Amino acid sequence: MHGVEFRPHSRLALVPDLVVFRCDDIGVQWLEGPLLLAVEILSPATRTVDQVFKRKLYETAGVASYWMFDPDEVRLTALELEEGRYVERAVVSEDEVFEAEIPFPVKVVPAELIR
Repeated sequence: MHGVEFRPHSRLALVPDLVVFRCDDIGVQWLEGPLLLAVEILSPATRTVDQVFKRKLYETAGVASYWMFDPDEVRLTALELEEGRYVERAVVSEDEVFEAEIPFPVKVVPAELIR
């Protein structure tokens, strides 16, 4: 199954595992505006791409928040854009609680994501 395609520019298409966006940012065929949140679920096959390559692409594209969830480690890493660069807001594991404010207030507990 193909997910929602985000195109930060005409020659690049990214498909996050989960995405939050404004309805006004939907183009004819894909998302055109900057994302509010992109989430990638790490796997052995995508770990390096998600942690290095996609992180830089999302940062450059102005994606406000980028979360990486590692189901093997039951860990969530939350990054937020600050002055054009990602800063680490939280790294939470197992039953720890991450209280996000961006893109909206929500509590996330990594262990609850794998139950």
